[in-house]
Amino acid sequence: MSVMTPETAAVNLLDIEKALEWTRQAGSHLDRQEYAQASELILKVLERFPELPEANFTAAKAFFRQGQFRKAMWYCVSELVNEPNNLRAQNLLMEMHLSRLIRGYKFDFPGTHPPRTWPSISLVMIVRNESAVLARCLDSVKDMVSEMIIVDTGSTDDTVEIAQSYGAKVFHYPWDDDFAAARNESLKHATGEWCMMMDADNWLDPEERNKMLWAVTSDKADVFLCKQMDWNSDTTWRGSPQARLFRNRKELRYRSALHENLVPSAIKAGMRVGMTDIRVNHVKYAIDAQRLRKKRERNVVVLNKALAKEPDNLEYRVLIGTAYDELGEPDKAFAMLEAILLNLPDKYVPDLHLRQAYTIVVNRYARDFRLKDLDAMLRQMISDYPDSLSVLTNCALMYLNGLGRADVSLTLLKSAEKMNIQDEDEEALGTQDIPGLLQRARLRAAIYAGQFEQARSFLTADNKQRKSLSPNQRQQAKAAFQKGEFARVLEILNPVPLDVEYLNLAANTHKELKNWMAAGELYIKAAALGGFKAIDWLSLATCEMRMNCSPACRIASEFGLQLNPRSLELMHLAAKAAWIVKDAEGLFHWMVQAYLIDPGNPDISADLEKACGEMGISLSDALRKQAMIWTKGQHYPLAARAWTHVAGQNPQDAQAVQLAAMLKPLM
Repeated sequence: MSVMTPETAAVNLLDIEKALEWTRQAGSHLDRQEYAQASELILKVLERFPELPEANFTAAKAFFRQGQFRKAMWYCVSELVNEPNNLRAQNLLMEMHLSRLIRGYKFDFPGTHPPRTWPSISLVMIVRNESAVLARCLDSVKDMVSEMIIVDTGSTDDTVEIAQSYGAKVFHYPWDDDFAAARNESLKHATGEWCMMMDADNWLDPEERNKMLWAVTSDKADVFLCKQMDWNSDTTWRGSPQARLFRNRKELRYRSALHENLVPSAIKAGMRVGMTDIRVNHVKYAIDAQRLRKKRERNVVVLNKALAKEPDNLEYRVLIGTAYDELGEPDKAFAMLEAILLNLPDKYVPDLHLRQAYTIVVNRYARDFRLKDLDAMLRQMISDYPDSLSVLTNCALMYLNGLGRADVSLTLLKSAEKMNIQDEDEEALGTQDIPGLLQRARLRAAIYAGQFEQARSFLTADNKQRKSLSPNQRQQAKAAFQKGEFARVLEILNPVPLDVEYLNLAANTHKELKNWMAAGELYIKAAALGGFKAIDWLSLATCEMRMNCSPACRIASEFGLQLNPRSLELMHLAAKAAWIVKDAEGLFHWMVQAYLIDPGNPDISADLEKACGEMGISLSDALRKQAMIWTKGQHYPLAARAWTHVAGQNPQDAQAVQLAAMLKPLM
């Protein structure tokens, strides 16, 4: 039998003392500007004690001073995961994040009327077979521009004739699978003081046109970014900011054969880049699957040709990887994007395409239960987008649903709730009710983090729902439930009053209807309102399992086992949840307990034997191994029960017989 001895305790104490000494030495190295020595020492500490306060921040400072910003940002996020109120880590993270983004400001301009005068503006466009939409675009801008420069890349309809009817200067350019080259051809012919880039399926509303004119008269920036509004039949989506208005300077040229961008040349030239709230309309056509696939295949061809010319261009590689995912080749996409994300250079500027790459990789990690890799990649994603509400929210949900780290999830959600909602957050999160989403997520994270008082405050803060039921309605709802008239129950309760009894009744009703998400949300509210003992943890754990949220199922099961330690159903669910995420230790901890309580239970016996088969061990060896684990961990009542069972199955096992006898008084 192996138990904690004074000798092993001393070794552990020596490890702690050594770690603290290394931490002090690392701080001294930082003070002496010996940054490499500081990072070497502090990494040794973090190998053993990854959550030691200030250790991750010390590593961040050391790497920051060595110019390794990406590593520094990762360790800042790791510090904040453990110590969310470390303001120094927050400030350093944002300092590094802003240093690699556009150094610009957001400007607001009046839209009610135009200025009296404004500088000359050249409209610059590339077109091909745009006869259906070109006139609308030109009509919306003709009164603000001094010339129209239109480069045609091979139209076979009357696009050119329409352009010429507006007095446009039309130039012909043979298409060579390079959008940047075609854009730059249009800039070569522009003579105005400013250029305005539009596509044929864009147009400006009068108010936005006035804002543009005030922008070019303001002298506040050299390049103005505007947001594209993608319109379709039932929604609008706010796209990423695009350089639409910029000075006519030879230093400003487009880069990238696909998703061409002018901003990098502006940054290189030291020009001022300004954000605006100017909105450019765009028709987002719905196309059938076959045409969409052909378009994506064309994009891959374009990008591979561009990559052949610039083999070190990481932006092209990111775009190719995301395109493969869209083409239904997830393995190819993952292999390419994972390699990129694990080796991103410090100066790579995060954008929407890199965010898509992160999403592809973290989702694969989650599906494959590569939990350690998932944790590391989520921290890297947060370090690249620390000011994005949607990134923090999605990462928070991944920490809760994928890793079972409710504490980290709650920290991220608190940060997200303090941020202003940006247009693109609605698209990224798939809802226009972001405050509601955040409240539900924070409520759930708080419950699973064991923060019941905090959860109650989330639920009741600014709650305007004051519905109450009469005694008669209460009886009607209960009677309807007993009769299985579940639709009637929900009709009576809608909206469900903030009362533990009614919340549980509505939750049970949704559970009967197999509306697992609705049921789970109501059980969570009941727990927030009534506390730890007010919830049916078995039902909540069942809902989480049905929603494929194994980590949350395990937490709910283990909470329930605190109230009902011998519940076979909860043990079985906890074991299954551990099994799904490939946690053998958790699986056998709970499955063996359930088996020892009821060895004749066919479901538990079958699952345990199946797990043993997957692990390549016999049932008896599994029981013996778990008995030894509990003994070493000083879980003596469990160990005693396990050794007694092992000895009963094999009386010749002298060690089992001896340990069973020694531990029997502790059962």
